[in-house]
Amino acid sequence: MLNIKTVIERILLEKPDPNWEKASSKGLDMSKQARHARAKAMGYDIETVWKHGTGVSFDAFKGAVWLSHDPELATMYAGLRSNIKHDDPNGMESATLMPVYVRYNRVLNIDKVGNSPTIKSFVEELVSQSGTLTMEMAKPHIKIMIRGRREEESGPYYNKHDFWNDTTSHFGEAGARSLQTLFKMANFDAIIMTELDYDTIGILDPSNVRSVFAAFDPSNDGKNIISG
Repeated sequence: MLNIKTVIERILLEKPDPNWEKASSKGLDMSKQARHARAKAMGYDIETVWKHGTGVSFDAFKGAVWLSHDPELATMYAGLRSNIKHDDPNGMESATLMPVYVRYNRVLNIDKVGNSPTIKSFVEELVSQSGTLTMEMAKPHIKIMIRGRREEESGPYYNKHDFWNDTTSHFGEAGARSLQTLFKMANFDAIIMTELDYDTIGILDPSNVRSVFAAFDPSNDGKNIISG
């Protein structure tokens, strides 16, 4: 495991991104106070710093972005990803913690979903926590997902993660689209769950995650640019 002191040093030593130059050339004030003011105006919670553990460098997230308050938990995932991407036996040579701010409106509490959920029981929990989605509204999408799972020969019981990780392989392309539609109909844009006694959050739209060092350029609002 990467020494936690080293992880914190990496966070503190992170340098401004080249996107700063683009924002600065537009005349934007790049002081911390000004960037935070823009971040708040764009809806980001600057009071809470989440950590994303990664083993690779990238400019944009893909799919749901998973984050933790706990540096050690994020470090563990950073090591796993570094191991996978770089064949690093210790999993730490390329491991990095990325401190980020996020924005979201409604969170689905996955801890309330029972063990080994079926498509129907998972959607029932979506409905229960939503307040806007009904089972009647969800029925056509449930049928599409069930048809897809039969074609993919998956289920009928699933791991909770299957409902946001690699959904096409479980429910087919049409089923994955229906699942995405159900999340939108239920107005959920984030998922929260307890992992090793710590809250972890998954932001479904990666454009709602920004590095704490981002420029927070309003012209990039809605774009999937970590430092934008």
